[in-house]
Amino acid sequence: MGLASYLARISRGERGIRAKTVSLFAGIVFFLILLPCLFIFVTDLLSRFFCFALPRQLEYVLAVISVMIGLFWLVWAALEQWVAGRGTPAQSAPTQTLITTGPYAACRNPIELGALFWYFGVGTLFGSTWHGIVSLVLGLVIGSLYHRFIEEDELERRFGAAYAEYRAKTPFLLPRFWRSKKKGEG
Repeated sequence: MGLASYLARISRGERGIRAKTVSLFAGIVFFLILLPCLFIFVTDLLSRFFCFALPRQLEYVLAVISVMIGLFWLVWAALEQWVAGRGTPAQSAPTQTLITTGPYAACRNPIELGALFWYFGVGTLFGSTWHGIVSLVLGLVIGSLYHRFIEEDELERRFGAAYAEYRAKTPFLLPRFWRSKKKGEG
């Protein structure tokens, strides 16, 4: 049995408020605190070979703007999962319905989008522009590989044709805030 099959199997059934809260808290600690610390550590190792920095005042401004944009996407997407999907971003308390509204109407992975802004901002704030760039790239590679090869398969197993249709018409990561009309639509 593959990982996507296993995840689809364990994600059946709605979890209680306590399980959802614990899952959400664990995800916050891992993805918004521990993972950025790991990215900063890796960047410190890479900085022996190459480093890039802007003036520190500019880095602070970029970091704060990036963190705020990241938090906007993260909170909006998590709230949409909690309210519309009756679940959380965590696999231990996943959504019970396919969400195609809110930030999920703009892109399929708004949490990854928010996390990328967060990683760049935190890396820049606690390191340098170089730390922010490396953190963003590491988050993009890890997140995109997970979403493409595990999560999308798991979602298709859980939601079937509805997810396949949503996947076909909604961008992977870069938001599209408008819907293109097909020929013949009014």
